[in-house]
Amino acid sequence: MNRRKTCPTSLPRPKGKQRVEYPYASTTEGGGIIGKTQSRKMIDAGHNRQGGTQLAKFYDAHRIIPGDTFYARTN
Repeated sequence: MNRRKTCPTSLPRPKGKQRVEYPYASTTEGGGIIGKTQSRKMIDAGHNRQGGTQLAKFYDAHRIIPGDTFYARTN
């Protein structure tokens, strides 16, 4: 699973924080070698949940299923 690669259990988890990764762990590209094509950061847990909710809505609205190709643009 990609989430295990981007945030192994050996990483510290500060109270109230969660790991956010890009590319998203829910994608084929998520996970792998940090610093090469992926990044991760600990952020406020509430913000991370909001981001996950928005991503799930995006997948649903655009009928994206595992293996589909899509383009993600960030600001």
